[in-house]
Amino acid sequence: MDNLKKLILLFYILTLPVTFSAVGSENDHSAISNDSDAIDYSDSRLKKITKILRTHQQEASPSCIESLKKLYKAKEAYKLFKANPAATSANIQQDINNSILRALYTNAVELCEVDAKEVCLHQTPKSIKKECMELTHH
Repeated sequence: MDNLKKLILLFYILTLPVTFSAVGSENDHSAISNDSDAIDYSDSRLKKITKILRTHQQEASPSCIESLKKLYKAKEAYKLFKANPAATSANIQQDINNSILRALYTNAVELCEVDAKEVCLHQTPKSIKKECMELTHH
């Protein structure tokens, strides 16, 4: 994929809303046993990461982009299910269960956090200083 297409795709992915629940926990992620709480925590982390990567889109790795695409697809399936659970097929219901969403969020955070930390190490514009501080002191 040429650089322009990659940047357009990345811009599209990173500008999508990244929320299931607005309330997040800042507890230790490894200690979270409830899938919903883990999703909220990861969502909070991913918001910071994507804000950083929006400032330097070229720094997002292909694995980060791919993980965000998979997460976006799962979130879209989740929205369909929530809109009309009775009409949703058993396959979609199975695909969107919380443990899968939790794994997708965790994967996206792990893959994209590396890219975001790299941005924070070398260039920290004022617009992302707070997120970089939170990310590097986690």
